[in-house]
Amino acid sequence: MDTVTSEAVDMSSLVAIESPGQGSWLKVAALMGCKPEMAVFRKFRTLNVLRLLEMQSELADQEQEYRNFHLLDTEVECSITKSYAKDWDALNASQGKRGSLQRDAWRKIKERLEAYSKRKYLL
Repeated sequence: MDTVTSEAVDMSSLVAIESPGQGSWLKVAALMGCKPEMAVFRKFRTLNVLRLLEMQSELADQEQEYRNFHLLDTEVECSITKSYAKDWDALNASQGKRGSLQRDAWRKIKERLEAYSKRKYLL
């Protein structure tokens, strides 16, 4: 197997047809490393779109769950719990079961939404 020792690459040694497992990937990587304009990578657009659709569905489910917890907090008699529906600071500082359900649901949404937003720009 040939090795690349410098940025200068002997093109004739890179174009030789080889059977798989004979260092062909190393030669392709060496070529692409030395000649970035020749680098070609698949984007897997269909798979990326499929993953975005999956994440979108998960976000929609999480949104509904969050809305349910939010609605529950607006309908209770306890003024502290009721404040979770309109006061982010109170919600974030909540220790009770109801507050932590809404808070935890929101944290999950934020994580998923951040990943979703980053991913959709890869298309």
